[in-house]
Amino acid sequence: MSQWRTRLAYGLFCTGSAANQKLTGLFTKNGSRRAVRLPRPKDAVKFGVRVIESVDLRGTRVAAVAADIFEYSFSQTVGGSDMRSFLAAASEGDSDENARGLAIQSATTHWTLTDATHAGDPNVAIVHRQTGACRQHERLVSAPGATQEFEAIDLAADGATLYLVKPGIGLVAHAFSADPAVTC
Repeated sequence: MSQWRTRLAYGLFCTGSAANQKLTGLFTKNGSRRAVRLPRPKDAVKFGVRVIESVDLRGTRVAAVAADIFEYSFSQTVGGSDMRSFLAAASEGDSDENARGLAIQSATTHWTLTDATHAGDPNVAIVHRQTGACRQHERLVSAPGATQEFEAIDLAADGATLYLVKPGIGLVAHAFSADPAVTC
């Protein structure tokens, strides 16, 4: 759950009857007004990804991660328009990826942190930045042999500053350096 002034954003996962299961999803609520259910990305709907793992709210923008074997990071207005989404993680075979962090920086930019393990490779923390239709990323590769450690396990944004949570260190400011192969 996330709160911005009198507005809340939260995910619900309901089991039981078919009617109860239909209540699963991302919701916003402003003050005493009725809660509004927001749409999920088209691919999340197509592949039955319903669990809302993370939520952030800033002003009239909400971001969330819908998670299952595939995890989609997305943002939209609290009214359910201007959806922006991408596949943030996929866990199949000897690979395990999980979207661990989510933060809205502004009305146009949201961040997602994905921790990834692939058989035989060092662990990687991937910082994703989506600004409008442009998505960039930065890979933070763990030292060889550090099988249980990631370079970052969560993130936060405050104004123009991005922060990473680094194991054994804590919260540190991070200067994002996008992969130069990704252009917008």
